[in-house]
Amino acid sequence: MSNASIDIGSRNAAMFNLPSVADWYLGETTTGAEQRLLVASREDFSGRRVLDLGVGTGRTTGYILPYAADYLGIDLAPEMLARARRAFPAANLVEMDMRDLGRLPEASRDYALGSYGALDVFDEPERQAVILSIRRLLAPGGVFVFSAHNRDSRHAGGRPSLPLSANPVRLLRDARQFAIGSVNFRRMAPFEKREADYAMLRDVAHQWRGVFYYVSPAAQTRQLAGLGFAAVTVIGEDGRDVAPGEPTREDGLLHYRCVRV
Repeated sequence: MSNASIDIGSRNAAMFNLPSVADWYLGETTTGAEQRLLVASREDFSGRRVLDLGVGTGRTTGYILPYAADYLGIDLAPEMLARARRAFPAANLVEMDMRDLGRLPEASRDYALGSYGALDVFDEPERQAVILSIRRLLAPGGVFVFSAHNRDSRHAGGRPSLPLSANPVRLLRDARQFAIGSVNFRRMAPFEKREADYAMLRDVAHQWRGVFYYVSPAAQTRQLAGLGFAAVTVIGEDGRDVAPGEPTREDGLLHYRCVRV
């Protein structure tokens, strides 16, 4: 099978629908960048019509729902949504593929959020199509915030490793995880590719089951400009502004805040 015929988005979606993966997300907290965007910059979505993309188990819902004029969270994984609905029964949470955003009315949202690399489950053509769909949904001046795997990170393109431990129980547990990860790492090798402006890389998340989109901040900023977004701010994992050309080796995910023009 050629890379062109691989629907990596559907493969990644199946991984996120595993009950064990959904349970893992229940314990995840927000990063420094997310605290800045969801707490310090609350005016972006307060009183606005919000679209929360890849809402998962509702990790960001509690930050936005009390302030939004209208809140819609979408996710393709029923296992994720089941947990989100238990936590936030009043929220409008819908099972939907991001590739189907064309079903929603044009200019019907003022703020769109794609946290935790939600858009990175797709290869380049589908990811760009999703971003264009988000632009269509946003009213002029609407804010789009999302995170993306950083191609300039020292962790990009890594491989499974076995940490050494003097604790035999921990060593046995880590050896088991290493064995599972190594099998998945080899299995996903045909799905990797590296292009000038982006790469699809195997990733440590969930025992190396997925292949995700990685992009440098410079390339992502150029892409957003070409897709109809302006005023792009790049934000590091700790919540700092990232200046053009600033090293980002320690940032696994970078956040982007931009405005629909």
